Amino acid sequence: SSGINAEYGDFRYDLMNTYVIICEAHVPSRFGDHFDIQEMESFIKNIIGDEELCSETIYMHTLDHSYAARVCNLWTYHSVTQDIMGRWVYPVVPDRPSHDKYIYRGDGVYLSHSAKNYKAQIDKNVIVGPESTLGRESRVSDSVIGSRCEIKSDVHITNSHVWDEVTIESGCRIDGA
Repeated sequence: SSGINAEYGDFRYDLMNTYVIICEAHVPSRFGDHFDIQEMESFIKNIIGDEELCSETIYMHTLDHSYAARVCNLWTYHSVTQDIMGRWVYPVVPDRPSHDKYIYRGDGVYLSHSAKNYKAQIDKNVIVGPESTLGRESRVSDSVIGSRCEIKSDVHITNSHVWDEVTIESGCRIDGA
């Protein structure tokens, strides 16, 4: 693990908060008593600082060989999708035998059996859904292309999610959508 060992515990800087919080039955009522607190993190800081609650104990569990993440907006959705394509959550990957729709081509690239690539450049971390077509001289990287999409020629797509049944006309540049 990455961190600093201390007398009473470890200080870690390599962890991500998954925002999965399990608490005793009386904790939600205390959270409700502090109506001005909007987030659990602020509530926990108040518990630590409140003299009445000094006897409370906060525990944490670290997942050493597992993956967990909170998806709460498009940025975290994109981040988790990139982890899946990068095979960080194996065996949860698009080319699992039970899914049988995708071929893994390395570098996080998954192509549906029915997708058509007309000499487009496909870089790392890309999923191309069923019945989608990629036009000539197009380029896709770090993106997801849904089902039945038509990506015409000379289109560049980066860090984006193109949902099902979308047509992108020739010459378009899409980044972070």
